[in-house]
Amino acid sequence: MQKIGVMTAMSGEMKHLCSNQKFEQKIAQVEFWRGQIARKEVVLAACGLGKVNAAQVACLLIHHFQCQSLLFSGTAGGLDPNLEKGDVVIAKSVICHDYGRMENSELVVYQPGNMPSSAQNQKHGYFLDEALQAKLESSFKAPTLQKISQKKPQVVLGKILTGDTFLNCKTTRQKLFDKYQAQAIEMEGAAMAQVCQNFNVPWLIVRSLSDLSVAEDGDPLAKCLKIASYNSALVACQLIKQSLTAL
Repeated sequence: MQKIGVMTAMSGEMKHLCSNQKFEQKIAQVEFWRGQIARKEVVLAACGLGKVNAAQVACLLIHHFQCQSLLFSGTAGGLDPNLEKGDVVIAKSVICHDYGRMENSELVVYQPGNMPSSAQNQKHGYFLDEALQAKLESSFKAPTLQKISQKKPQVVLGKILTGDTFLNCKTTRQKLFDKYQAQAIEMEGAAMAQVCQNFNVPWLIVRSLSDLSVAEDGDPLAKCLKIASYNSALVACQLIKQSLTAL
């Protein structure tokens, strides 16, 4: 039976994924739980915020718990003006937007782990397996999601940015969208994808928008986080149920 590693950043995001979790063990200050989603064995962990925490837990899920695929479920900030809070983005690609070198007062982004040299010409980001993406596009059936805004929530395939800074700035949001045309921004996904690529393990990243990466606009953040966490978990569980986490 395939074993799936399921990661969240915060414990509040993990509790929506399955109700029959059993504590397994604590490693490096992180609690790992076992459970089942749609009769499939899963190992769950709330890794904590940021790329280092995500990479650490991804390595443990693959190497220590022998998970054959990893899935990240959680909340994110919105970048795309066409999306609303509560919408869900499944990553076709994920880019670490804060690794590189400073040049003329601007950060020139490079692929993590590579020497940030002007001589290197490289493709940025980590990309969903093409065959898996084709399966998602042809057969994924989205569940009914909870509303945060007046608009009915949607599930889209898109681009997600990862960085170790929480974005709460309208100007920077616009700059990042103009540069990358990305749909969402968060703090862990690219690190997990990098580890998965190194271990040759399939990955999926599911993020629901809890905010629009700007100063709060009146919606209580706690309520938005709760609904977005639920929506992301609902989509993640549907992906597992439909066996769309790996080829």
